Amino acid sequence: MPRKGSRKVRTGCLTCKARKIKCDETKPVCVKCSATGRKCDGYTAPTPARQQLCLAKSPDEFPGSLNGADYRAMQFFFEIVGPNLPGATDPFFWTDLVMQFTRFEPAVKHSVIAISALYEDVTMKRTAEYGSLANRRLRDNSLALAHYNIAIKHLLVMENKGLVVLVCLLFICIETLQSNREAALQHSTHGTIILGTSDALSYRWVKQWVLPLFRRLNTLNFWFGEGPDLPDLEVFKYLTPAQFSDYDEAGGMIDDVFNQAFQLLCQGYTYRGGLLRGQDPPPKLLGQRRKIVQLLNDWHTLFEDLETRSMATTKHYAVTKTKKGASRIFSLTSHTHFSAPPTSRHPKNRSPP
Repeated sequence: MPRKGSRKVRTGCLTCKARKIKCDETKPVCVKCSATGRKCDGYTAPTPARQQLCLAKSPDEFPGSLNGADYRAMQFFFEIVGPNLPGATDPFFWTDLVMQFTRFEPAVKHSVIAISALYEDVTMKRTAEYGSLANRRLRDNSLALAHYNIAIKHLLVMENKGLVVLVCLLFICIETLQSNREAALQHSTHGTIILGTSDALSYRWVKQWVLPLFRRLNTLNFWFGEGPDLPDLEVFKYLTPAQFSDYDEAGGMIDDVFNQAFQLLCQGYTYRGGLLRGQDPPPKLLGQRRKIVQLLNDWHTLFEDLETRSMATTKHYAVTKTKKGASRIFSLTSHTHFSAPPTSRHPKNRSPP
């Protein structure tokens, strides 16, 4: 029971409530739980009136000292980078979840500042001569370099695997903004390994937001990866539902099918354009092809059903149209590659869609 004269807190996380201690109410996981090595079971769903209180804070509300350049970078991420970085996908991960983690996780905060500085550099110099982006590196941006190095130091001592894969995702952004393909692929591979071999997926926010992003990023390994090793797709396996509840679910399934399709193309390359060209592929590969074609057909059936059931509201109409378009493009690309005649070009040597 609370002490006499004190007011009982009803908005803390489920773990702190069970322990009957005061929760600091940091979201998505409270600091009191994460600092003591406990698993934070999250919070009960907020009522509509309280929902607005769960949104990310603006940079001027963040604790800790920020100098002028750091503050400007945080503000730029909050207003420009976060809303635009996800493209056709839901921006909540960048505009809310990542920003909330910057409040108490230094590696996330410094990574965000580095991303913001590089993103602004890229967008401001977009009108420069063609090909200049490929020559841009961290050494040309002292603010990004300093904060990236600090983020790496914090990552080395980080024990929470959920936060590790989150920071890994931010590092992929940093390397991609520099056109550093090899380093970005290494971070993608390491993040995939951690997702499949640790307790990272025990965190609901990782499963809901980080896992889908890594599922989509795995496409880069098929286009640009070197060597015979292919990413393990088991951790990203998406079970076919009875129906799609929204376009995010449709996107999650088509991302998985897309990756399976390109994995099969890589595995069967030697029969399409390699040393065994003209020979019949083994039954196992043919069976996988039939399975993927069936998944594509199932996806189309579920997608058409979703379209029939859904009526986009005015508020979300533009976002929904974009998500629908992205899902259809991925589906069409998969169908195109599976219906194309044999070619001597390896999937990794093609231009991405």
